[in-house]
Amino acid sequence: MKVDFKTKKAKISGHCRYGSRFFKNYGFMFRTFIVLLIAIFALQCSRTPHTDSETKSIELIQIDTVLLEQGAQLFGKFYEHMRISQNGSYWLFNERIRNQVFVFNSDGSFHSVIGKRGRGPDEILTVSSFDINKNNEVAIFDGSQRMIKIFTLDGRLISSNNILENADFSLVPHYLRWYKGQLAGTIIDLESRFEPYKSRLLALINDDGSTDTAFGKFDPFSKQDHRETFVSLLALDEENNVAYTNLQSSPYFQIYDMEHFERILYGGKITESFNKPSQEVTPQTSLSKIMLLVEDTSVFAHIFLTDEYFIQHMQILTKEWFETSDYTAKGNVLVFYDRETNEFIKEIKLEGITPLAAQKGKIYAVENFNPDQFTIGIYEISTNTE
Repeated sequence: MKVDFKTKKAKISGHCRYGSRFFKNYGFMFRTFIVLLIAIFALQCSRTPHTDSETKSIELIQIDTVLLEQGAQLFGKFYEHMRISQNGSYWLFNERIRNQVFVFNSDGSFHSVIGKRGRGPDEILTVSSFDINKNNEVAIFDGSQRMIKIFTLDGRLISSNNILENADFSLVPHYLRWYKGQLAGTIIDLESRFEPYKSRLLALINDDGSTDTAFGKFDPFSKQDHRETFVSLLALDEENNVAYTNLQSSPYFQIYDMEHFERILYGGKITESFNKPSQEVTPQTSLSKIMLLVEDTSVFAHIFLTDEYFIQHMQILTKEWFETSDYTAKGNVLVFYDRETNEFIKEIKLEGITPLAAQKGKIYAVENFNPDQFTIGIYEISTNTE
């Protein structure tokens, strides 16, 4: 089912700052990362926007700035992922050097570190994804060992299990989320790994690593991409029993009913900032050519849910981002949709910040990526209807 969304005009006031960072690890693995995980695609259809008489104004208003304290343990560099406990008291980050999860109190004070490097029961080789549930239990998917490990906030191991040992699909490592006592993740059918548009999309996984449910379909646009694009972003609303997914390479999103495992809607819009590569890129393409072909193209890094909005976080792969280690060279854009009507509202171009999470009408964004001055800005989403 395809849906044409009506376009709402919006006025945006205020300016934000943006920040970013780049790890220069080149070679085949990086080329594969660019192809599989970053938006390498070709959009071959269009949708006709319509104009709605109603105008909604969206404004991001900064309400706080929090500097994270290092505590007794020095930390290195965080990935662009942040998870917030349901009551907002704890903030969790994946530290990319030692592959540990760092926990902070919401005032920025250091709380604990979860995991240590190794192959033991309470050890981790790679933090591929992580999430925290309402009981403050932290699930970590160790992609290198293909295991799910569950810890308390203080780092005590609760369980450690191999994942999907007898399944006919593989868990895509980047998005594992708690959902009503189970874990939900994006998947790829093993037989469809070269034709992802034929694959199922989501699975519910028990904490022992087994699964009873796999459902959904990849974004239909993946068939037209002619790319090995496996990564779908995932956001869940437990209260309303819905899941939102968004292929990293596509501006379109899907909404699934988590009670009946059916797709409710497929829609989206090519916005002003969305750019596609001019030519196809494969893992065999040279790094230098990849950098030329994807320069100034777009990738979706996160999707967020608030009570009012579904929000796509788009990033623009600028030339400076590839050539420097300064994350401020990456352009960040937020694309807002109304959750009640599913209509596109507006995109906001950010300056000086990189969004990481959203909760209860607030956006949490990095203002400073320096490990010694890692700073989170909190922004309230302010709306007015005219």
